Amino acid sequence: MKHIFILPLMAILLASCGVNTPQVPPQNTPAQETEYRVSPDDMLSPTLASSLASSDVSEKEKNSLLQMREEEKLAHDVYMALYEKWGKQIFSNIAASEETHTNAVL
Repeated sequence: MKHIFILPLMAILLASCGVNTPQVPPQNTPAQETEYRVSPDDMLSPTLASSLASSDVSEKEKNSLLQMREEEKLAHDVYMALYEKWGKQIFSNIAASEETHTNAVL
């Protein structure tokens, strides 16, 4: 007798989950969301940046920085793809932050 109630309940739950239902991206525009921008000034003081720029960098450090920069570029591209797919401003904001990181590593 218990199974008579469980099976319809499971069917209702599965139907409400949207199994095999194509997902339609929401029609949000970036203006609908609060925007937050990161300034390069938030990341590194100009004094520290100039002292770092004038110091010698070893080959190992240079290779590490190049790899770090490539990772930041990849993260930027991923977040831009997410923004293009779903139109959520947060993805565009994070992509802008990744670009700031890329420039900081440069």
